[in-house]
Amino acid sequence: MTGSVQELENRISRLLPEKPTVQANPEIQELTRQLIDAGKDAWDTIGYTHSVCHMFEKYGHGSSYLNSPELLPIASELVDFTLRKAMNERDFGCVSRIVQPVANLNLAHLEESPEIIVFRPSIMTDENFIENYARSGDVQYSPFLVDFCKAGNIGEYFVKYAQALRKLEGLDELTDTEVVPGVFIDVDNTLIFSQWNNAREKVDYSRMPLTQEYALRKLEEGSPITIFTGREPEKAIQNLMAAGVDRRLCAVQPKGRYIGRTLEICIDDSNPIIQGFRAKKYYSSGRDAIAAEYPGWTPKEEIVEVKEEVKPEQIVEPVRTIEAIVKEEAIIEQPVVPQESKRKTLWQRIFGGSK
Repeated sequence: MTGSVQELENRISRLLPEKPTVQANPEIQELTRQLIDAGKDAWDTIGYTHSVCHMFEKYGHGSSYLNSPELLPIASELVDFTLRKAMNERDFGCVSRIVQPVANLNLAHLEESPEIIVFRPSIMTDENFIENYARSGDVQYSPFLVDFCKAGNIGEYFVKYAQALRKLEGLDELTDTEVVPGVFIDVDNTLIFSQWNNAREKVDYSRMPLTQEYALRKLEEGSPITIFTGREPEKAIQNLMAAGVDRRLCAVQPKGRYIGRTLEICIDDSNPIIQGFRAKKYYSSGRDAIAAEYPGWTPKEEIVEVKEEVKPEQIVEPVRTIEAIVKEEAIIEQPVVPQESKRKTLWQRIFGGSK
């Protein structure tokens, strides 16, 4: 890894937009061209690809070239150069960390543009690249990325994507295409969030009050409520209890069982399509759900000071066992836990365990 590549990565990363926006800092264009030039002399191919992937893989939850349409042309040049370099050197390490966010950008546009590909650098459709990429170890847990390179449009890709995810999760091929009724609510950063206490001695959990208020109102109206997670359901229940969430909302199911399905209503801080399922109505927060469905209703909102967010993998403190919880409250159902509880879940393998 040359110092100039690292320096340019750091400079560009500081300028990249953290959220979707139309305009972007014009300095990024020239710095990216310098990064491409620096890559021509970089002997460490995987090191160079590793630097580049950092500026794409946070799409959806951080700074990325993919957050602005203004950056897509120069991003395409950078991806074409980087992936061609990887192909020529037969070193595909970290390539999937570039291909996957590009695929996710397209999935995010599935509902409005199913018949097209929104953005895909030309190298990704190169037959030689696809053939070598498909044989590489970099697609071990994400074979669907090869399908993205071959797909004629987003709709075609999503079908194969969902099928691949179900296969990875050990599920049978889906035959039931009916909409699954009810409200489906994600746990982390949707129903609760986590933060270090002031002394940074332990992790505190807090409920997100508007999401809970929405869920309880739907429950009173007779709608079935499903709380689900991409993490271990048992740990999610512990965290919900620690956050003080209403116990009627503390039975948790794994998200994997809904891959390929269409949910009636989904509240999730991450786009459900990128996770392999669709929703007739999708809201990124309880606030958005209330604003859309109950515009005249203003539930009491608790003011919570948000401190430094804690990543799920940092959370190790147990709260109570499932047995103790169920014994205390009969209303809580026994959680559905995958049979192979020791293996990594789908989201841990593919999405890093954050959901």
